[in-house]
Amino acid sequence: MTTTKAPRRGLAPALWVFRVAVTIQFIQLAMQPILAGMFLNGQYSALSTHSSSGGILMVTGFLQIGAAVLLWRPGRIAGWPIGAAVALLVAELVQLTAGHSRAMALHLPLGVALVIASLLLTGWAWRKRVGSPS
Repeated sequence: MTTTKAPRRGLAPALWVFRVAVTIQFIQLAMQPILAGMFLNGQYSALSTHSSSGGILMVTGFLQIGAAVLLWRPGRIAGWPIGAAVALLVAELVQLTAGHSRAMALHLPLGVALVIASLLLTGWAWRKRVGSPS
């Protein structure tokens, strides 16, 4: 006798909220090197947009953590997406500080790492299926 596991109730809406949050975060992070490149190409107003977008990333980072908590609530999935979202937020805070203090030796490689980490988390969120193991 085989039994099929019913989808965990409430997971589908929480997964969609998480997907939207991580996708917004990824798009914002992916725009940062484009804005920096525009600045280096002579469009000097892009630097202020790059800087203010970094501050907005803090807000979306908190939204991403909230979405991860909704996804984790007992009976749903493992808690590692919360840890990943918190780690991204902390790294973004370090990134913001490094950028404002012009510590480019940290700012540039950390920016690359942030884009890659966000891409991986976004990819996981879109591959995750309701009822599949975490």
